[in-house]
Amino acid sequence: MRFIKKSFNQGIRPILAHRTFRVLHRVYTGIGSCLLYHRVTNESKVPVSQNPSINITLPVTEFEQQIAYISKHHNCVALPEAVERLSEGTLSTGTIVVTFDDGYRDNLLQALPVLERHGVPATIFVTTGLIDGTCVPWWYEQEALLKMFDSLEVSWKGRSLAWKLETPAQKFAAIRELNSLFREMNIDDQKAFMERIRKHCPSKFTFESEFLSWDELIKLDRHPLITIGAHTKSHAVLSRSTPLELCEELAGGKEILKKRLGHSVDHLAYPFGGSSEVGPREFEAAREAGFRSAFTTRFGHLHTKHRKFLHSLPRIIIDYGDTISRFKQKLAGIDSMIRYRGKRVVVN
Repeated sequence: MRFIKKSFNQGIRPILAHRTFRVLHRVYTGIGSCLLYHRVTNESKVPVSQNPSINITLPVTEFEQQIAYISKHHNCVALPEAVERLSEGTLSTGTIVVTFDDGYRDNLLQALPVLERHGVPATIFVTTGLIDGTCVPWWYEQEALLKMFDSLEVSWKGRSLAWKLETPAQKFAAIRELNSLFREMNIDDQKAFMERIRKHCPSKFTFESEFLSWDELIKLDRHPLITIGAHTKSHAVLSRSTPLELCEELAGGKEILKKRLGHSVDHLAYPFGGSSEVGPREFEAAREAGFRSAFTTRFGHLHTKHRKFLHSLPRIIIDYGDTISRFKQKLAGIDSMIRYRGKRVVVN
């Protein structure tokens, strides 16, 4: 069923991209777009089935094509300025905002030189625990650990979870299942579950070198094209957090960045910011924590009505499969047209 849906969407995109639908393009693209990137690397392409986490990585060659395109055809604006214009009702049509989530070192080494060549500003939303090593990116650790085994069995809260891991397809399916399972857990359960998996592992997982250091983050913060934003303390699934944990993730992460950078950090991106991970409670908590704006991972463009919903703003996710042609289709509203199926765009 998933394959049929994917094939249908791929087939209909060129049709919807035709100028016949130009009026609908304008309806769905609104007044601008906030792009969501994670990683930019110079690694060669590999099948997603062999490396599931590669989906949040974009080859630097394709990133350069995309940044060159928006610098020529759109109004690229720094996020703080875009938020102010949006709130005032003066954001011009065709505005593009570039953002990165998590705080990967390749944002400095690979992405920044491209942004500099084209004069495009960007915001990097940083999880403080990933920078100081107090939390582990479980989505990468799970993938690394499962590659070591031919099978794995874990007892968890009265359930016996077992996976055969003899083929790439089996490993891929197991990682998808674990990812879904973890999105339903609070931070304490995630830590406890990972400890059970680690008991089977012959070596310790390390990933610190993939993230920015505090010195590198400060260097980026001083760059005229870069704004640093908050992405919580531990990249928790916020809807699974208690009110106290939620406050600590938002206000606590904000305070750590303020102390490290020497100034207030006013903009937030929610980790796992889909409709099942963040909602009205989290939006209000972000407002109470003093954030001027907060961005979700809900797919969508910016519309004038978003001036009243500055703590639940959508973004356009750019991932591994986005060639320049797919990128242009996303900016043109094609994916939004497919997603909403002709219905009114929801902005809250």
